[in-house]
Amino acid sequence: MRYVSIPIVDFVTAEGVTVQVKDVRPRPGRAASSIVLTCSNGAMLDEVVTRKDALGAGMELLAYKVFEENDVEIVEAGFVAGRNGTIRVPR
Repeated sequence: MRYVSIPIVDFVTAEGVTVQVKDVRPRPGRAASSIVLTCSNGAMLDEVVTRKDALGAGMELLAYKVFEENDVEIVEAGFVAGRNGTIRVPR
């Protein structure tokens, strides 16, 4: 549902074909509070979220919030979560 309000725009491919796609969703800011957890290089975000010291069992659907909280670091690490050994989990 968080993508419903994103407008649809025309995109012209390299072949000159126009297709309709969703525009860029604004990047949310950092959470007001978060905890920093240690994690292994290449950790799966849904596994991090379900840890007892994070959000707990059954919270896999909130993995997107962990990605949004760590998006800059994950992109800089070549899309490998936990490359620096820590990850922030928003509260």
